[in-house]
Amino acid sequence: MTTAMAADPQPGPGGSVIPRIENAAAMRIFGTSAWPAVKEIFENILGGAPLVTTSGREDLMNPDLRPLIDRYYRGTGMDAHDRIKLFKLVWDAIGTEFGGRHELYERNYAGNSEQIRVDAVNFARRTGVLDRCVDLVDQCLADYDLDGWINPSWR
Repeated sequence: MTTAMAADPQPGPGGSVIPRIENAAAMRIFGTSAWPAVKEIFENILGGAPLVTTSGREDLMNPDLRPLIDRYYRGTGMDAHDRIKLFKLVWDAIGTEFGGRHELYERNYAGNSEQIRVDAVNFARRTGVLDRCVDLVDQCLADYDLDGWINPSWR
């Protein structure tokens, strides 16, 4: 959706371009459920791993701790240092104050979840997109009946 908004813009004011309203409206709805779902996947798959890392660079620099860190934090195709960096990045995205605010932002920035969906349906109705969607469904349903495919393209 981001690519569609960036690569297929519509003319804007003063010779500028802006995302097509259809693409932006779809992203507006998708964003409310996408990030919470991604966050849940991280939480379920990784469990407490992003929390159970070294406390800071001092641990990595400590000659007594470093061999243990290198042994117990290594990953498949990844050394301990890079794995710890990755876990800290994930924690920044899902567990810190920033991560929590980001989730709330994605859920609520466009308004309450019911209203943005109502707005999308009303927009689709006004612009004819809803009629095109209904036409597509009707076309698909007309391709077959109880005896099978009617449209010779599918036989």
